[in-house]
Amino acid sequence: MSIFKKVLASVGIGAAKIDTYLYTTDTIPGATLKGEVYVVGGDVAQNIEQIYFYVVTKYKRESRNSSFHSYEECKLLKHQVTQRFTIKPQEEKFIPVAIEIPY
Repeated sequence: MSIFKKVLASVGIGAAKIDTYLYTTDTIPGATLKGEVYVVGGDVAQNIEQIYFYVVTKYKRESRNSSFHSYEECKLLKHQVTQRFTIKPQEEKFIPVAIEIPY
């Protein structure tokens, strides 16, 4: 039975779930973005390799030769929240996060 649950978890059925809660959705350069990562174990113990936050912004790109413009995304930073860890079945973990937004 355990092998069957591991196979199901490997394709997402009964797997661990990870949610992110930010205390605010707006930020400015130089500020600290705070929140937490909430991890709940699934039906079997699982190794979580790493958890990362990406801070992304959207900007308007205009063309010189026309009035055409498009919106594009730019990744400002990548922040590692955790190292590798194992989450046990139905275990709950809250991981606090504080990221300084660069200028």
